[in-house]
Amino acid sequence: MNILPNGTPYLELGPSIKNLKAGSIPTTVVYIILLNGFNFQLLNGILPSSLQVLYVGAIEKPLLNGSIPSNVSTLVLLDGFNQKISEILPRISVVYVGDIHSEEIPLKSTIQIKKSPSCKQQFNNSNYVYEWEGCKEK
Repeated sequence: MNILPNGTPYLELGPSIKNLKAGSIPTTVVYIILLNGFNFQLLNGILPSSLQVLYVGAIEKPLLNGSIPSNVSTLVLLDGFNQKISEILPRISVVYVGDIHSEEIPLKSTIQIKKSPSCKQQFNNSNYVYEWEGCKEK
């Protein structure tokens, strides 16, 4: 059952979310932000297949295989992100990276990585690493 009206393009999910089921998020949602403290284990099918951009803050559970829909083309890892990511889908073409504390991110060398000035991680396996400051590129 949908609790959000159809036509909703953006959604923020925070720590108060305790239960999500496949189909509970409308297929009109194309941007989702997982806010700091989000503490629900995402499984395959919970996030809608319409999702194109996923922002992830300091969440409490790892991103498992299949939890990111295959249509996501942009992944934004916000400051404080510290979870394991099992896979980066082939369709993801760009990953924005803030001050994250994740040990390893399985990135392919063809993915563009846009690092904020606060990002301390090195991405030696990528041929496309650029600086990023908010919405401005350097």
